[in-house]
Amino acid sequence: MACYGFASAETIAKNLSENPILASLFPTSDSGPDEQYLKNTVRKMFYELDTPENKEKLTSSIKDIKAHIQTLADKSAHQSLCLTLIEQYGESDIGILFTFFFNILNLNKGQAFVISPDEPHAYISGDLVEAMVSSDNVVRGGLTPKFKDTQTLVEMLIYEFKERSASSGTSDTKGITKYETGYEEFMIEHIVPQNGESITQTYNSLAIAIVLEGEANCSFGDEKVMMENKTAYYIMPEIAITISGDASIFICRCDI
Repeated sequence: MACYGFASAETIAKNLSENPILASLFPTSDSGPDEQYLKNTVRKMFYELDTPENKEKLTSSIKDIKAHIQTLADKSAHQSLCLTLIEQYGESDIGILFTFFFNILNLNKGQAFVISPDEPHAYISGDLVEAMVSSDNVVRGGLTPKFKDTQTLVEMLIYEFKERSASSGTSDTKGITKYETGYEEFMIEHIVPQNGESITQTYNSLAIAIVLEGEANCSFGDEKVMMENKTAYYIMPEIAITISGDASIFICRCDI
């Protein structure tokens, strides 16, 4: 499960109507949420509520939201997530309130999604492979014990209402699923050799292979390597490699 990007105005309005305490903290106009509303809401979260002098108000608000949700027989996905996050992070984390404004993605095995620069996201549960452009600019705002740079986060976010969906990639008959990202800097392939057959690939830039399950035989030129479970390998550019065996391998590479 992951949260990614601001949800549609309709979803946010629905979350506000179903959670009166949330609506009282972040009231909207009669016309409903708009881009300025998102900006004002995020600023209020980080500049007013998530401060030492207002920690008691933040905690009290989250406790009240929790109490309201617990009285409901039928809980929405956002309400259920709220209870889960309170168990993990306690009742004083501003990220719990932020998730009511997020899209929630429940991804099945083999699905993926692309995160564009400056878009908010949070990984909630499960295992995943993340490929990203080389960067040390990870800005955090909540749901973490690490340092939070909320001022930078508020300034850099893209305030856009947009529903998100997962992609299952494009598969061929050889056992290769490609996850196109729309960016030259990187893409991901998932290789699962079919029926004992081998797969030969050549990449024009350095790639990294991660074996998630099983083992595979890999040969390049006169060299042979046993790719072991839960290990990672560099694949050099312009060298044909042949992979066979019963394995699930993710390869992260540039698409240039």
